[in-house]
Amino acid sequence: MILIIIIYIALILLNGLACYYKMRVKTIEWLSFLLLLFLMGGNTFNDDYEDYFRWYETQNSPILMEPAYDYVSSLFFTFGFGFEGFRFIIYLLSLAMMWVAIKRLVDNFHLILLGY
Repeated sequence: MILIIIIYIALILLNGLACYYKMRVKTIEWLSFLLLLFLMGGNTFNDDYEDYFRWYETQNSPILMEPAYDYVSSLFFTFGFGFEGFRFIIYLLSLAMMWVAIKRLVDNFHLILLGY
């Protein structure tokens, strides 16, 4: 846990320096991407985790569940993925799409990473 905090603080400082000097350092970008993926894809400390886990394992989702999410989760379940693997891949794809869109729209990408 201490190592994650140290890496997090170091990446904030490095992104801040790159933003200040208007540099684009791909290593810092990729390390930030991996840290965000690790923190978001491995997060189990939220209130909805148990409900989504139960819905995934039983494939018995509520009527109000989004149809696309229900379809994709049942597809991953059919292929034998566990809930953690499914969540990790969903976060990976979501974060990658945001990453590509933001990089195309913003000149100083490190400023966005500071806020994220």
